Order: sequence, then C-alpha cells, then structure tokens
Amino acid sequence: MGYSHYWNIMGAAFWQDILPKLVEDSRKIIDASGVHVQYESDDESPPILDAIQGIQFNGRGDDGHETFDICGGDCKTDRKPYDLVVCAILLRAHQLAPSAISIRSDGNWGDWWEAHDLVSRLWPGATVSCPWEETEQTEESVGIKVQYVRFPSALPIRRGVVGIMVVSWPAVNS
Repeated sequence: MGYSHYWNIMGAAFWQDILPKLVEDSRKIIDASGVHVQYESDDESPPILDAIQGIQFNGRGDDGHETFDICGGDCKTDRKPYDLVVCAILLRAHQLAPSAISIRSDGNWGDWWEAHDLVSRLWPGATVSCPWEETEQTEESVGIKVQYVRFPSALPIRRGVVGIMVVSWPAVNS
C-alpha cells in the first residue's frame, strides 16, 4: 500500500514527437522544483534525461522511494519530496500530448496543486488541467444523498480546494 501514480503511453508518436521536448522540459522542472533527484535513492549518479533512454530518477536517500521511469507506467512515491517532480513531469507530458498519455493517481487533483503551480510558472501561457477525469459521483445511503462536484480545472478556488460536497436528505412528512 502507498501513494502511487499510474500512466499509459499510447502510440509511437509520443516517443518520436514528444519525448525530446519532454526531456528538455523535465530538466527545467527539476531545476525549478528545488527537489534533489538522482538516478536511484542509493546511487548519486545524475538522473537519466535522454530522448533515447527516457526519463528516470528517484529522490535522495530516505527522500526516495520507487524510481520514476517514464516507460514504466507506475511509480510509488509515498508522497516523498520527489513526488512534486514526478507529478510535474506527468502534467507536462499531458500538456504536450493529452491524447497520447492517460494518467491516474491514488491522490486527487488537490494533491497535485504544487505540481500544477510549478508547471504554470514554467509555462505560463499553457493550460494546466487535471489529466484524469474526476466526474461527479453520487452515493446513496439510508435516503441521504452525498454528491461530490468537482470544480472545472480552470476555476481553482484556493490551493487544494477542487470541489464541494453537497449533502441532501429526503423531507420528513409529519
């Protein structure tokens, strides 16, 4: 059990067209993040940032968990500091090719706001939106309806607030 992110890259076009740009942008993300990343948590070699080998890195020492590998499809960060870099790179990949990458997370969109802010600062003209679909969900229990409504990604109310919960129950006839 842990906190992980999952992605699926669809089509060779992603690698041919997007990976060189994503590698370049990943360097900017790492530099701007203030988070120290390296090849492995116990290997101080620099991260792999290469258009042929891909993107691979981890946090340093106890600040690392599983190695992020853009070819891997999942990474358990356990919310350690390098999670910011992982999320920002996945957001940038989604910006560059939204139809070529699908992303899910154990977290919600509010957990990604620090990465959202970083990507927004680095590419201020580009829209940063939730890369997975957080749709309205309803639950009914004992006649009480709980409805989760997600705000549009363009409408951040404040950091971490991404939606509201509406609770309603049936009228009582007396």
